[in-house]
Amino acid sequence: MKTRSMHDVMLQTLEYERGRIDVYEAALSCAVAGELRREWKRNLAQSRSQERMFCDACQVMEIDPEESCKSRDAVRQVSALLVDAIQRASSKGDSEVAERIACKCVLLAETTDYLDWGLLRHVPRPIGAKRRRSVFCPADRPQRQA
Repeated sequence: MKTRSMHDVMLQTLEYERGRIDVYEAALSCAVAGELRREWKRNLAQSRSQERMFCDACQVMEIDPEESCKSRDAVRQVSALLVDAIQRASSKGDSEVAERIACKCVLLAETTDYLDWGLLRHVPRPIGAKRRRSVFCPADRPQRQA
């Protein structure tokens, strides 16, 4: 992967994590079922942890974590649309419908994030194996739920 592409993937992935945080925060306001609320709270905490990890990774790779790029801007727009959909559903007053819409938006955010982690296999190689392990700890990778 070329250096610029690697740079953009890192920024895009960081933005996906930030978008997931926004989606989970919006979705939590619609959660009616207690088990769903607990799951989303856990996932929100994981997203916050991963966002910090990506900020640290950007610094190790000498990338400004606040830098803008086209792919990052697109990811930000998609996340904003998901949050907007959740907020609109919530404003209609039907809590079951709002929770269902929130579930769909969370699913879209999680699927995109999961796919993006696949791209990361190509990113940390240039920073060396030892630094890669210190930056991208496998324990921090999202796990697929059955």
